[in-house]
Amino acid sequence: MKSRSAFRNQPRQYPKGHNRPQLVTRELPPRFNQTPHGLQMLCPFCVPPHPLVPGQQAACGTVVRVTAIQTVVPARTAHKYDLRCLKCHETGGGPMVRSGNGYVHQADCVPGTRILTEPPPNSKFAERVFGMKDGMPRRFIENRYGKAQCVREVDVDGNETGKILSYFFQKV
Repeated sequence: MKSRSAFRNQPRQYPKGHNRPQLVTRELPPRFNQTPHGLQMLCPFCVPPHPLVPGQQAACGTVVRVTAIQTVVPARTAHKYDLRCLKCHETGGGPMVRSGNGYVHQADCVPGTRILTEPPPNSKFAERVFGMKDGMPRRFIENRYGKAQCVREVDVDGNETGKILSYFFQKV
């Protein structure tokens, strides 16, 4: 066993003049309970557990935080590995984020172009309107339902394959 003098030469855990913190937090993932209406989050600290609602403080002081986390590839790493943007087809140009099987710039490099995670449901009516000539009937329909557009397939390198996946009305 060490003597008392052995502990005197060890560095302090807190700087001199500062006390230990008065409050300490602990974090655990919430428990989940399957109900007929869906999933219910339960407090991991209390027995018996009570339901938790995101953003509201429970009676025991527990708060659930819901955050979205996305990995960002810095500009220097994107340049080093020659990552190509699916929208503008350029390497470099700033930090990039993953989109499907490729990468896109974090800032909107081509305004008006969107990379969809899944194609919208196909609309036969939008397909017919898309095939119409510009004129009064098409403008009347598009003013009511939105602009008729098609979704084109893009490969991993960001090049269009020429295949049309679906047609839809884009409301502005």
